[in-house]
Amino acid sequence: MQIDARATRGLHSPELLIRSVDFAEIEALQTKGDWATAGVILNKEAKALERGGAQVLILATNTMHKLAAQMMIGVDVPFVHIADATAEAIKTKGCAGRD
Repeated sequence: MQIDARATRGLHSPELLIRSVDFAEIEALQTKGDWATAGVILNKEAKALERGGAQVLILATNTMHKLAAQMMIGVDVPFVHIADATAEAIKTKGCAGRD
């Protein structure tokens, strides 16, 4: 993915596609330990975003990142995983290995 340098200055903001699911349904699945069904829901939403023209996917919830692999089955756009982005920021800032 290439970012237009002009979009990083001034008051520019990205165009976004958002899919939101009813968290009550997700929380009930988490409580039951039914991660497989939750993964199916995320996968369906990821595919919808890809069909809509998304160029990259993010997931705005920490816990559900455990289903990232399942979410991305059959999805070809890149996914920014919170753990990968956090690790890269830690390395960049030179914070790794400190107490």
